[in-house]
Amino acid sequence: MFQRVNATRWLLVLGIIGWGTTGSLTGQDMPQTIQDDDGHVFKIDLYTDKVPNARQMAETESGILFVGSRGEGKLYAVLEDAEDVFVFAEKLEVPSGLALLNGDLYVAAYDKILRYEDIEETYRFSPQPEIVTDELPGDGIRYHGWKYMSVGPDNFLYVNVGAPCNVCLKDDERFASIVRIDPSNGDMEVYAHGVRNSVGSSWHPETNKMWFSDNGRDWMGDDIPPEEINVVDEPGAHYGFPFIHGDNILDPEYGEQADDDVTYVAPKLNIQAHSAVLGIDFYDKKQFPASYKNALFLAEHGSWNRSELVGYQVSVVKVKDEILEYKPFISIWLIRDKIMLGRPADVLVARDGSLYISDDHFGKIYRVTYQGKLEE
Repeated sequence: MFQRVNATRWLLVLGIIGWGTTGSLTGQDMPQTIQDDDGHVFKIDLYTDKVPNARQMAETESGILFVGSRGEGKLYAVLEDAEDVFVFAEKLEVPSGLALLNGDLYVAAYDKILRYEDIEETYRFSPQPEIVTDELPGDGIRYHGWKYMSVGPDNFLYVNVGAPCNVCLKDDERFASIVRIDPSNGDMEVYAHGVRNSVGSSWHPETNKMWFSDNGRDWMGDDIPPEEINVVDEPGAHYGFPFIHGDNILDPEYGEQADDDVTYVAPKLNIQAHSAVLGIDFYDKKQFPASYKNALFLAEHGSWNRSELVGYQVSVVKVKDEILEYKPFISIWLIRDKIMLGRPADVLVARDGSLYISDDHFGKIYRVTYQGKLEE
């Protein structure tokens, strides 16, 4: 019968890195099962471990999973049921963000947006991309130069441009923002200002409003400022960075420069500082129980400069009585707050209603399926 995950079986220590001990979930550790508070049981399978540095994912109607990377500089095509994995592009500059639109694959690679036309028919033949634009601002990859991309209801591309620093104020208004890009010609405008480092966005299935994650600045302590989930009610609004963090935390360097005439939009939800919320996705399918309808799944990449580790999990946000309810969903990648077994980078609701999770540290993709309700 189903039971809760027994994490103690996974203490395979492979080495030491800066933020603690690291190991890896192996194929022998899978599948595993988890149970939510309502007795619903989910199975976690290792879908593939052949996607080094796996970041954002996009799935076609035929079941091909396209995956970006960061330092690897590669793009992957994972065939249905993970029968095979193709590297169809390499030597790109942090091609971490990608999205499908009208049969074409769009890739955000540092300061460029690339388009691979008719990707399902061409990925096996080393396709050459067109450049949609090469005018995204760049000021070094070290600080937040990697991108995440989503397609809005208007069929435009929405891409984050992270702050090129821990905290700073640049003349180019596109830094620390989310930009809206016309895929036909590359024209862009700022869609959301004051966004330090958003590495995830999703569009609400009913309201069609963008929700996005934003990672707070470092070196203010273990517990401030929070990571944020924000909602765009008005395009062009300002979300606070670098002046204000969270609900009302003034930045020690830039807080006094906040403009009294500007309304800074407060987060919809604050999450534990340093959890590093990256990819997010709304659940709009029917495989999971009805209580997960329109729930927002979050990939928490995990902390790197906190005295005790946090994050390293997939969490879920539900609306209950018009109040957002945040809970951990899968917490199998951090054992005893010290041993790190993976770093969730993205979540993707699949066409069949399952949930994909990418792990960029160990180059893996997991697949979560619903198994039924545990009998009393």
